[in-house]
Amino acid sequence: MSYERSPDEGKEKPESDGMDGVKEAAKELIAAVHAKDESAVAMALKNAFEILDSMPHEEGPHPEDDDQE
Repeated sequence: MSYERSPDEGKEKPESDGMDGVKEAAKELIAAVHAKDESAVAMALKNAFEILDSMPHEEGPHPEDDDQE
């Protein structure tokens, strides 16, 4: 005998807003700050930057490009 269970009302998994990686990096950063661990803070910032930089975005002029003119 097979039973099929319908989802609980209002219990659907919320759609990802694409920020899961950023939120995880934020958790790492918060923990590192609370621990007063400079190396862990630096790593959490680096991870956050890499995650954010890999997200779809439009490139624009960079400030260092102005120096080249």
